Amino acid sequence: MKIYIATKNEKKITLAKELIKQFLSINVKVSGCLAKSEVSDTPWDEQTYHGARNRAINSLRENSDADLGMGIETGLVERYGQLYEETWCWLVNKIGQEFWGYASGNVIPESIKKRVIENKKLGIKTLEVFDVDNKSWVSYSGNSRIRETCLSNAIKQALIQFTEKSALSF
Repeated sequence: MKIYIATKNEKKITLAKELIKQFLSINVKVSGCLAKSEVSDTPWDEQTYHGARNRAINSLRENSDADLGMGIETGLVERYGQLYEETWCWLVNKIGQEFWGYASGNVIPESIKKRVIENKKLGIKTLEVFDVDNKSWVSYSGNSRIRETCLSNAIKQALIQFTEKSALSF
């Protein structure tokens, strides 16, 4: 089986490979690829969901030898007066079955939330609020384990659906 993950980020690829190995008991080759999300650079609300799905579909379309496309998207959502970061993982196989997982819970600090919302109104990219060199929210959260946990949980949720719904029979 050949899986293309719509990222060139080695940390995401490594984490996904480890989880795929845990969940699938078959020979799998995993590669990263570039695939468009078709949403904004920092997706908000349902854009995150759509971005992960689009990346999975596009990674499958752009790689003719793919059996499965995986899209991962992280974005922002406002709930209960707080700004949260959430992660979606989407899987699409070559016969069109789709499986997805979601993880959330990283509360954006109030001082950062205000800057993010103001810059959104002005049309400034969210990452410009954070550490421009790092290009990562880890620079404001101060905890890389939170991001890895969100990524891991979203990928696990998608893989659980994939394996439980007999998708391996395609």
